[in-house]
Amino acid sequence: MISAATAATAVLMVTLVKAYGLQYLLATTVLAGLLQIIAGLLRFGNLMRFVSKSVLTGFVNALAILIFLAQIPELIGVPILTYGMVILAYLSFIFCQR
Repeated sequence: MISAATAATAVLMVTLVKAYGLQYLLATTVLAGLLQIIAGLLRFGNLMRFVSKSVLTGFVNALAILIFLAQIPELIGVPILTYGMVILAYLSFIFCQR
């Protein structure tokens, strides 16, 4: 799931970089790739059939909530004009398509 669950990877990588810096990011990425190759060679993907769809749905929803909550501090203190400009840009993308 390392290559498929990009949201989970993003949450983990941000925490890693905040705690240890960028120098650990490359090592972690290489190690995760090696673990993924080993798991593929050992056919660990067959174990995913034992994980129900509701568990995966809950996992993805929990990730969405965590990412949303992590973004709230970035939204506080932004001038109201910024929100208006974002809405205007969004509406221009919707209504001005070719």
